[in-house]
Amino acid sequence: MIEHDATRVRVVSAEEVLRHGTTALALASARTAADVRRDPSSAVKRLNLPLPGGWMRVLAASLPRLGVFGYKEFHYSPGGVLRYAIHLFSTEDGRPLGIVDASMITTLRTAGSAVAAATAYFGDTEHPLTVGVIGSGAEAQAGLRALAGALPVKAAHVTSRSEANRAGFAERMSSELGIPVVPVPDAGSAARDADVVYVGTGSSSVVVRPDELAAVPLVLSIGSTMPDQRELPGEVLAGAEVLVIDTPDVLEESGDALDAATRGLDRSRVRLLGDFIADPGPRAAGTTLYKSIGSPEQDLVLAKAIVDDLEGRDGRFVDSLTDLKRNL
Repeated sequence: MIEHDATRVRVVSAEEVLRHGTTALALASARTAADVRRDPSSAVKRLNLPLPGGWMRVLAASLPRLGVFGYKEFHYSPGGVLRYAIHLFSTEDGRPLGIVDASMITTLRTAGSAVAAATAYFGDTEHPLTVGVIGSGAEAQAGLRALAGALPVKAAHVTSRSEANRAGFAERMSSELGIPVVPVPDAGSAARDADVVYVGTGSSSVVVRPDELAAVPLVLSIGSTMPDQRELPGEVLAGAEVLVIDTPDVLEESGDALDAATRGLDRSRVRLLGDFIADPGPRAAGTTLYKSIGSPEQDLVLAKAIVDDLEGRDGRFVDSLTDLKRNL
């Protein structure tokens, strides 16, 4: 038996995500997502498919404790185009809750999750921090913004392959954050005397040497999300005193982690983000490294938070995309 579904579904644009997805909301959502990931009732799955000249990824999660399930689909196609969308549904009755443009959700939740690890590491510190940034794109910009919004950041040094890009990044972020952001020529200069280094690149090859990060207390790495991508040398992950990961899939999908496995990575030093936030333990004498490839619960929790924030506001709505099929 087929019935018309009269549900009106909110459609959230990338512009609305930027307007309502504050760094504070992204951080709060990241902490919630990391915690709910540990809930036995939660289920998380990933699917990676090759396409001619590109790929498609589907990240799905069921989070009964939060009353939501759904998925993010994103794909890369010839011409260098990426498209992202999140579909949310209620675990209570299956009705659609929203369709959210996920391009900026991805950027915000990536930065929020990294800063969730950083705030667990530093605690309620009042010590002014210096940040090294490797990469000058949107992900690196979001990372520095989120760090400065949650911790007492006093200065930053940024490097990237393009001198013009790192100079533009430094000018924009200095003006926005009200702190000195200085462009530097290489990763070693960015990491020198840094309390935390944020590595956010789309590189297919290593961008920093192990010795350049050896004295850095905390490294946050959010690139190299697929086996054929690289950002950090495997020695850095294998040699970290503590390796914090946002999902166990890091160890199977990140090119950096796959390299680390061949270099003696001790899995007893690996901790899931939610466990680290709940109990960071004594600060490690060596480097603590957070490695992220993104996980669907992060996307769904932040997308739902934005949909909830838009409740009662004007916006774009569409009729439910599906009718109801009832089994007699």
